Amino acid sequence: TSNTLPVAPPPEELNAIFSTLITRLPATLTALTLNLTGSNMQTLPSMSVLHNVRDLTLVLKDAELTNLDSIRGLPHLQVLTLNLNTSKIKDLPKLNAFSELTELSLDLSTSHLINLPDFTEVKQLQTLSLDLKNSTVDHLPEFIQLEHLTKVTMNLLGTHLTLKPIRAMHAEKTHLTIDHNVDSLEDRPASLHELDLK
Repeated sequence: TSNTLPVAPPPEELNAIFSTLITRLPATLTALTLNLTGSNMQTLPSMSVLHNVRDLTLVLKDAELTNLDSIRGLPHLQVLTLNLNTSKIKDLPKLNAFSELTELSLDLSTSHLINLPDFTEVKQLQTLSLDLKNSTVDHLPEFIQLEHLTKVTMNLLGTHLTLKPIRAMHAEKTHLTIDHNVDSLEDRPASLHELDLK
């Protein structure tokens, strides 16, 4: 008897299987979670057939995917959760495709991203969660134009990011997790509600 492990299909075959699966999902689908942890897929197929999806969660931990442009085919998204922890994604899709987005959660811990998306493209955003722990993101954008923010959660542990860009943030409640040796808390947002120093 052989103890060989099953071999994953090549990326091209996996892409074809996934494309077929997407087209067979019901058009009435409003929420979708795709856990592609460790997947060797190179690209996500078009998701434009899922035009009723309002809530999308993508888990791409250790995945081979390098871009997420296909999710821009979901213009009615209201909730977007991306777990890119240790993924190979280097750029996030532009947010201007998601005019209805109110909740955004990005886990970019130990990721390869350098730039965050332009959050001003989703002015109706109400809830924002950013986990940047040990990430390579090199700066925080300003959030002053996001006037509808009610709740912001940020984990900046293991980064060299300064708080200055978020000082004028309009959120009602902000929860920050930062290193205990942070240079200064003078630039903390006025909306700071909870602070974890580690």
